[in-house]
Amino acid sequence: MANIEKRDNSIKGLLTGDEFKTQVERALPRHLKPDRFIRIALTALTKTPKLQQCTSETFFASLLTLSELGLEPDGRRAHLIPYGRECKVIVDYKGLVELVMRGGNVSNIHADIVCENDVFEYDRGEIKTHKIDFRKPRGEPYAVYAICRFKDGTEKTEVMNREEVEAIRKRSKAGQSGPWVTDWNEMAKKTAFRRLSKWLPLSPEQREALEKDDDQFEPINVTYTETPPEKGVKALEAKLTAKPEPEPPPPAADTPANAETEPAETPEPEQAGGRDVDEVVRGIVKVFSSKPTKTKGTRYGVMIKAVDDAEVWVNTFSKTVYEEAEALKGCLVEAGCWKNQYGLEIEYIKAVVEEGQGDGTGPI
Repeated sequence: MANIEKRDNSIKGLLTGDEFKTQVERALPRHLKPDRFIRIALTALTKTPKLQQCTSETFFASLLTLSELGLEPDGRRAHLIPYGRECKVIVDYKGLVELVMRGGNVSNIHADIVCENDVFEYDRGEIKTHKIDFRKPRGEPYAVYAICRFKDGTEKTEVMNREEVEAIRKRSKAGQSGPWVTDWNEMAKKTAFRRLSKWLPLSPEQREALEKDDDQFEPINVTYTETPPEKGVKALEAKLTAKPEPEPPPPAADTPANAETEPAETPEPEQAGGRDVDEVVRGIVKVFSSKPTKTKGTRYGVMIKAVDDAEVWVNTFSKTVYEEAEALKGCLVEAGCWKNQYGLEIEYIKAVVEEGQGDGTGPI
């Protein structure tokens, strides 16, 4: 009788099999090799034996997610964390930085912990100084910050105190285990960087990558740096329709820009301009897009090429506001916007008159 070879269906056996190697090879970017990726995954299994108690479905789904992101589960840029019988992916601060740096718009990112004995001064969105005396103990950490420097020389900073970081850790599913316990400082840096990422010009692909982190605890807003591809638009529509709500009536042509996206408990402003803006975008109106949604009518997009050459996408459900933007194509405009988890929503858009440019309504 011929010998029948038994198949090893354990996580370790499946990990070293040809089938998984073929799948991960298809997903990995060119700078990563499947043999190395699998070796690092085996090392993670050895370091964290509880991973072998997870279901094979969640374990291999986590590995394939990391392979799509181009990150290795090395415990430095990304972690595999057993959460009961589920395996979760947590992308470290260094992994998030690597993803953003691939976009090409950022020249430098720095994050650090501020301790009791450090000299630290923060004023109106700018860190004036952070000095550390390494000859003596720094004391307990009380704040954390992240700084992003763009290639045009501008900077954006986010500072959080310890209480804010702890509040977010408690909302995280993995807040009581894994890197939150072993590497609190690194996870605090990641928390500050995540909040900073709301202000960064992320592409739809980068946004999708960041959302695959299982430790996500607050939404990431996106400023599109190029015309959104179909993949990005579909992802945005899925976000808009994720929570089932009662069917609203179709929006009227003169509906205010924010009426369809206001939270239910917030009263609608009686007229345009009734809501405070979070950000003002100034630049040339360039490109338009529209996409029907299942429950909220048509979502319109307007791309403005800002004065620093960044391409910023702003959105509205109001056809009236959209038509105003269309009439200003090629003109220098100012768009007042407020933020939600989907991006920038237009509150108003108007032509900007600069000295020597007439009335500001002609194309530039």
